[in-house]
Amino acid sequence: MKRIWMVIILLDVGLKYVFAEDIPDTPGDRQAAAERYLDVAPMDSIMRDMIEKTSQNLPEGQRKQFVELMTKYVRVSVLERAALSSMVRHFSVRELNALADFYGSQEGRSAMKKFGSYMADVMPVIQQEMARAVKQYNEVK
Repeated sequence: MKRIWMVIILLDVGLKYVFAEDIPDTPGDRQAAAERYLDVAPMDSIMRDMIEKTSQNLPEGQRKQFVELMTKYVRVSVLERAALSSMVRHFSVRELNALADFYGSQEGRSAMKKFGSYMADVMPVIQQEMARAVKQYNEVK
């Protein structure tokens, strides 16, 4: 009996994937697809990893305090709501499902484990470049 249910579920999922173009691209369907994405790529895990990796850019004596502070005061629920709202506004159902499929795959999960390190490497450069651009703009102004 268990195998029959597994086959039915797999067929259902498979048929939904095959006929994905038939999924209406409504805000409600986008919301559901965005929530599915956040189920496989949870914001709290991403933030926790990014905070931990970003702390490595600080002097060793400041890392623990930084992690504690960010973990305590960054409101992941606010970030999650903003992410959901933005995804629903900018991505189609098919795109959101493709993201969820990828990040739910073995390769996607592996990439997500490396995302915090990637952001820790890139974020200081982004911040420096933005500060430099603002400074240059203010000098020209």
